Amino acid sequence: MTYGEQGYRLAGMLLGLLICLLYGFAAYLVHRRLRSPVSLKHLTRLQYMRLQRWLHHPELEERLAGSGYPLRLNAWRIQSLRYGIAFVWLINNLYDAVIQWEEQPWPRLVLQLWGPVVLLLMTNTKASLLTYFLRKWKEVDDGEKNRELFMIYSMIADELKASGRRRLNLHTLLTKLRDYTIRIKPSLHKGLRRFDEGAHAALKVIAEDIGTREAKELCKLLADLELTPPEELSALVDAREESYTQMLRENRRRRRKFFGNLAYGAAFSPLLIYLWNALNIAQQYVTDLARNTNQFGS
Repeated sequence: MTYGEQGYRLAGMLLGLLICLLYGFAAYLVHRRLRSPVSLKHLTRLQYMRLQRWLHHPELEERLAGSGYPLRLNAWRIQSLRYGIAFVWLINNLYDAVIQWEEQPWPRLVLQLWGPVVLLLMTNTKASLLTYFLRKWKEVDDGEKNRELFMIYSMIADELKASGRRRLNLHTLLTKLRDYTIRIKPSLHKGLRRFDEGAHAALKVIAEDIGTREAKELCKLLADLELTPPEELSALVDAREESYTQMLRENRRRRRKFFGNLAYGAAFSPLLIYLWNALNIAQQYVTDLARNTNQFGS
């Protein structure tokens, strides 16, 4: 080894040592600048909180709360799933595009890279398949709330018929019957705490917390039962119950129509898959035929 090569190696070692010393001096200055050193766990928690604030969507959270949080999903989880799936899909497509750059045509590359964008557009939080799903889920959840409330009303009506001319104690009945409910139990708790302000105020709180048109009508009927004289209760129940029952039948008809459409879609989806496969096979035949024709022509 010549002296020039030794000097070149020594200069490289000195340069590396100088760079390490500069990094160490910079770390020392940063350490002195910070009064309290920030741990890696604290920095990770800060980044996680920033990510939560960025993914938080108040409008979507309000929709999910009104729908009863379907599948226990909140806005942060849905946004994480949307962007996470789109990011992984995009990275996978970019990897395939780089590996098979010369083999794939431009239209196919564009379609592959456009897939994550289409996913984000189809699941946006304003008007998309996601909002349609949440709206339909809310209809099903509202129907379950109405069913539980109507069950309570039926029990109260049966108690009313059995009690004869005894005045109805609505607070006691709701306290006993709330254990038979699941979806409207928190609403009943809120209303029972407001019974000191009167039956109308308490039932108004219950109706507003449930949030359905049927709940408002039925809570209004229950409030009227609380204030109606015992000898007029049966006539009031007969006069108001028919309209409410008709409203429930209409809601059940809409739900049956919705689930019927889902069943039709599930039944005919294999036909669409077969059609897609047939189109792919036909395209492959046409491509092979064109290739063979070009070979014969040459």
